[in-house]
Amino acid sequence: MIIAKPRTQPKLLKALTFLDRRTSLAPSDKEMLSNLSKGYEGETIFDQKITQYINKEVIVLNDLLLHNRGNSFQIDAMAITREMIYVYEIKNYQGDYINQPDGFTTINGIELSDPKVQVNKMKNSLSALFQKWKVEKAIEAKVVFIHPEFTLYHAEVNNPYILPTQVKKNLKKMNNQSEFLLQEDHRLAKRLVEAHQEAVPYQKQLPEYEWKQLEKGVRCETCGASNLKISQRTSYCKNCHEKKTITQLILCSIEEYRFLFPKNKLTTKIIYEWCGREVKRERIRNILKTHFTAGRKTNGQYYF
Repeated sequence: MIIAKPRTQPKLLKALTFLDRRTSLAPSDKEMLSNLSKGYEGETIFDQKITQYINKEVIVLNDLLLHNRGNSFQIDAMAITREMIYVYEIKNYQGDYINQPDGFTTINGIELSDPKVQVNKMKNSLSALFQKWKVEKAIEAKVVFIHPEFTLYHAEVNNPYILPTQVKKNLKKMNNQSEFLLQEDHRLAKRLVEAHQEAVPYQKQLPEYEWKQLEKGVRCETCGASNLKISQRTSYCKNCHEKKTITQLILCSIEEYRFLFPKNKLTTKIIYEWCGREVKRERIRNILKTHFTAGRKTNGQYYF
């Protein structure tokens, strides 16, 4: 198996997670964070299944955002084999749902976007792009419900759904049918990666915030807690018991700051304040010198 395009955590999810640790998000932003987190969790679970059950010549591409004839469409996961291209829309729904003739609802009657419509639109968009590229390749498009506690009532055999208990069987079937890939398959994968479009900059989707309204101090990278015991060399989270070196702790804080304030200069003073003055200024300066490139400005030194 070849992973031609690995999956990465969405930048918007990462930035919202950082904000949630340092301020009170509005309910709508909390909901967006929750949805993004659940979606990404479901996708990574599916990635684990792919790694577990696929061991033959298959090219995997994740999180493709493609553009054709003025329209953009996203593919959560794609598997290229010699005979077929498999595309997957991954849903991390939990609980009881009902498959209706004209839609998709929760057991309480709340209407959701119809997964059949979503996956058919994705398939049609990809087919149109392949037609433009003169690629002759059959496409099979499925919706994968990955959460083990998902139940669907009134599902029909001809629905393009893969239920949690069917994921293993479906992937092993694809693996068993896979043959040696051709050079044209590798060229197609490369072209798809090159055609991938970057999403809307995450900064434009974040709520407004200012430096003064964000809580300062170091945070546990794993759980986000501020309840840390800091010694000269290490930090210990009293909440989740995660241990980090001071260097790892400060680098995580720097990543947070750069994500939330990408246009600001990176200086010893600003990171010292961002870390709540919990780590010595000289230690922060040394970490910046070691891991970043120094530049000069009229009133001091900055790093990039």
